[in-house]
Amino acid sequence: MSGRPTEGGGGPALAALAPLLRAEPVLPGLLGRADATLAVPGPAQAYLLAGLARLTERRPLLVVTATAAEAERLAGDLGCFLGPADGVPPAPGAGPVVALPAWETLPFERVSPEVATMGQRLAVLWHLGGAAPAPAVVVAPVRAVLQRLGPWRRAATPLVVTAGSRLDAGETVGALVAAGYRREHQVEHRGELAVRGGIIDVFPSTAELPVRIDLWGDDVDRLPAFDVADQRSVAALDEAVIFGCRELLATDEVGQSFDGMESWLPWRSPDDELVPDLLDADAQVVVVEPRRVRDRAVELHDEEGALAEALAATWGVAPAADAGDRFPRLYLGFERLLARCPAAALTLSAVAEGPDAPAIAVRRLEPVAGDAARLGAQVQGLVADGYSVTLCATTPAGAERLAGVL
Repeated sequence: MSGRPTEGGGGPALAALAPLLRAEPVLPGLLGRADATLAVPGPAQAYLLAGLARLTERRPLLVVTATAAEAERLAGDLGCFLGPADGVPPAPGAGPVVALPAWETLPFERVSPEVATMGQRLAVLWHLGGAAPAPAVVVAPVRAVLQRLGPWRRAATPLVVTAGSRLDAGETVGALVAAGYRREHQVEHRGELAVRGGIIDVFPSTAELPVRIDLWGDDVDRLPAFDVADQRSVAALDEAVIFGCRELLATDEVGQSFDGMESWLPWRSPDDELVPDLLDADAQVVVVEPRRVRDRAVELHDEEGALAEALAATWGVAPAADAGDRFPRLYLGFERLLARCPAAALTLSAVAEGPDAPAIAVRRLEPVAGDAARLGAQVQGLVADGYSVTLCATTPAGAERLAGVL
C-alpha cells in the first residue's frame, strides 16, 4: 500500500509498534537508483531501513541523521531488527549495525575527545577502509560525516594479540604508547597501559573490560579479560583486537602526545577527506530528514567560523573579519557531503513533499490497555484485509503472552 502517510503518530520505541507497511510497490522502483526520495513517518523509518538492508545487496548503508541523539536511537532500533542471529557481540567497528560517533569537543578546544569515541571511530574507519568483516549499516550524525579525517589509515590499524602467539614485549608496549595509550601503575580506565614483569595490562579503547597479556618469555601464555575493581580474570580470550586512542598520532612533525592535540588536525591533515569518500559505487547513503541535516551542517559551519573569528585577535594571524574563511576547517560544508561519494543516495522524510512523491503509508494500532479482545479484533481485521502481521514485544516473556492472548 503506497500513497501519502495516513498516521505518523506512535511511540518512539519501535518494539512497541506494529508498523503496517506494504512497501513492495514502492521499494523496487527505488533500489539501485543513484538519487531517490521517499516519505516515511519517523516511527517506521528504522523498520524501513532494516527492510532496505535486507532487500538491497548494497553494502554498507551509511545512514546520516541530524543529531547524535537521533543517530543513537536509530542505531539501537536497527540493532533490534538486524542484530546478530547467534547473539554473539560483533568485533568493534563491524557487525550488522555500527555507530560512528562525532567528537564531543569544539573546534580549537584544548581538550581531547573521549578515548572511547576516538577508538570507536578508528574501528569503524578501519572496517570501512576494507578490513573484513565490513559493517552492513553505519549510522552517524552529520557532524561525524562532515568532520575532516586525519591520517586514519595509520592510526586505525589495530594491534591484534592472539593466545599462544609470540610477541616482543618492548615492541608491543612501544606500539601501544604510539597509539595513544598512557602508562599507569594500574589499569583502571580506557586508554591506559600497565607493565609488571612479563604481564602487560591494557584497556582497549573499544572494550568494556581490560585485557591482560600474560607472557612466558615471548609467548602469550594467557589472554584473559579482567575486572578493574579487583583485578581478577573474568574470561579467557582467544584474541584481543586493540584499536588506538587517538586520531592524530604523535609523529615527528607533531611531537609528543598532549591533551587537546586533536584541535590541530585540520592543519596536520591537508586532504579534506570525509567518511562518505571511503565508500564505493556498491554502497548506499541514506540521509534521514535532509532539511534538518542540512540546517545542522550550516550551524556547524557557522559555529566554527565564529570561534575562529573570536580567537583570531589573540593569535594575531588574520583579521577577525575573515578568520573563519582563512583557517582550515574541521567541519566541511553540506555541499561537500556527497560531492566525492560514488554511492547511490536515498533521502527519507517524515512528510511527502507532494501528492505524487513516493511514500510508505503507516498507521498504528489503537491502544488496547490490556483488552485482549480488542487487540485480537484489530489483528483479525488486518489479516482479513490481506496483511501479514508481526507483533513485536520487548522481551521473550512478553512475546509468549501475546501469543497466548491471540
